[in-house]
Amino acid sequence: MPSLNPTHGHPLDPFTPFELTRAVEILRTTGQVSEAARFSAALPVEPSSLRFQLQPVCAAGSFSPLG
Repeated sequence: MPSLNPTHGHPLDPFTPFELTRAVEILRTTGQVSEAARFSAALPVEPSSLRFQLQPVCAAGSFSPLG
């Protein structure tokens, strides 16, 4: 079995053959798609920029968002 941690590229790079094969295996194993299912495309979904906004970093107990 190929490594579960292949060389990393940019998160929005095209999927590797390993990633595509593994995704289909997971969908079929969990019963989310049947063996008859066929896929014409697989596209990454860009995460919301809100998820990556900077958060304040400080010592424990020295910051309270409520004041």
